[in-house]
Amino acid sequence: MTSRLLPLLACIPLLAMPLLAQEPSAMEIQDLSTRNADFAARLYRAIASITDDNVLLSPFTVSLGLAALMSGADGSTREQLLQGLSLNALDHLRIPELFQSVRDSVAQSGFGNQGIGILPRQQFKVDSSYRDIVQTKYGGNVQGLDFSDGAAKDTINQLAYTYTKEQVKEVVSAINPQTQMMLITAVFFQGEE
Repeated sequence: MTSRLLPLLACIPLLAMPLLAQEPSAMEIQDLSTRNADFAARLYRAIASITDDNVLLSPFTVSLGLAALMSGADGSTREQLLQGLSLNALDHLRIPELFQSVRDSVAQSGFGNQGIGILPRQQFKVDSSYRDIVQTKYGGNVQGLDFSDGAAKDTINQLAYTYTKEQVKEVVSAINPQTQMMLITAVFFQGEE
C-alpha cells in the first residue's frame, strides 16, 4: 500500500505545476500595459481625426471588451482583433488571465469599476465555456437579446446603470431591429474629493 501511495504523492506536485504557472508575472502584466498604451494612443488619434468634440473614454475598457470578443473568435477574426489591440505578439490563450489580473488590481484599488456586455441576437447559440471566460476573466456578461423588442434597450441601459454605479441611466434610446450583436463597455472612475 505504501509503495503505491508514494508514486501518487510524487505526481501531485507535477500536476499542480501547470496551475501555478498560470499566474501572470509582473513582466507579462507590464507587457500587456505597454501594448494597451499603444492601442490607446492609436484609438485617441483615430477619434481625434474624425471629431473636434471633447471625448472621454477608457481605452482599457474598450480593449477589455474587444479582448473578450477575441476569446470567442478563431482564425482571421481572432488575428485581426489581436493585431488591432496590439496583442498579436502575446499568446492568445494567456490574454484572459492577464486581463483578469489587471481587473483585479483595479478592483482592489477601489479606483473604479468597469463592465462589458456581449449581447448577441437571442437565436445565436453561445458556448457555456465562453460565457464562463467572459464572466470570470473579463468581468462581463453574455446575454442573448431580441433586438426587435423594446425590452432589449431596457436591458442594455440597466447594464450600463449597474456598471457605472447608477450614474448613467441611458446609453441607448433605440435599437435597429436588424442588429445581430452589441458590445457595450462602461466605466466608472471614483475621483478623490
